Amino acid sequence: MQDSLQINTGNFLLEVQVEGRPGWLLACHERWNLSLETLICRQLGYLQLARHKGVNLTDVKVNDTQELVQIVPNQKSSIEDVWQVRSSCASGRIVALKCSECGLRSRAARIVGGRDAPLGRWPWQVSLYLNSRHVCGGSVVAHDWIVTAAHCVHNCVASPPREKSV
Repeated sequence: MQDSLQINTGNFLLEVQVEGRPGWLLACHERWNLSLETLICRQLGYLQLARHKGVNLTDVKVNDTQELVQIVPNQKSSIEDVWQVRSSCASGRIVALKCSECGLRSRAARIVGGRDAPLGRWPWQVSLYLNSRHVCGGSVVAHDWIVTAAHCVHNCVASPPREKSV
């Protein structure tokens, strides 16, 4: 198993899942640098870093037995097998990380191990096409209603018909 990474959506803390350890571990701020931030954001499918900071462990609800991880310097261009499990962080700080796409689509696939579903397998999901090209997904909520993100149809929606006065 390869170590997994995620950014907690509630507090932006970087979490690492290490083989042989249960749950997600917070990452110590020691040895942190810009190239690591960029590498992690790219591995998560984002194009670049928005910002990072060290958060005091005392500001986060962590129990006394919570294990943490610290990055170990290596010469590879990946972050596999470079996490060292620790019982504390020397600085008392952990990594909070916000990645950004800045309006651009990442070239990295965000679906890992996915495969095409047979037609009709998920009957409440649709693919929205424009000029014979997939542009967005949607969900069927009624016989003649589909919900999708506003940016998918922003430039495609016709104006509502106007009432004519007699």
